[in-house]
Amino acid sequence: MTRFTRFLPVNVQIFLQEWGALLWIGASVAVLGIALLIYQASLGPHESGGFYHAEVLSTFDVSDDMVYDVRATVRLPTGALATIRARSIHQAQWLIDTACVEERKRSNGRRFYRLAAPGECAQ
Repeated sequence: MTRFTRFLPVNVQIFLQEWGALLWIGASVAVLGIALLIYQASLGPHESGGFYHAEVLSTFDVSDDMVYDVRATVRLPTGALATIRARSIHQAQWLIDTACVEERKRSNGRRFYRLAAPGECAQ
């Protein structure tokens, strides 16, 4: 580090030696954050394709000490299978025999499904 900072004032050299690693980490996180935002913006918005009742075929817990995560395999009204996830115990209670599933469509045509509150399907 001293090879790169030998032309700088001594107080700047000391600052960079004490805080240089933290500055590099902060700059790296900022660049990664900006890249993530650009990637998210390139996906485009999604639109709701509607809410459906889906039959729950199986559930399996993939939780660990830090995160609660339950995944369920459901059969959609079209006959296709999809995997949805519940990230709280409150949502996991909705995965008994049928679940309310929201179909979402991206602008590129990709469809994905999310667990929705049971009241959404009642409408």
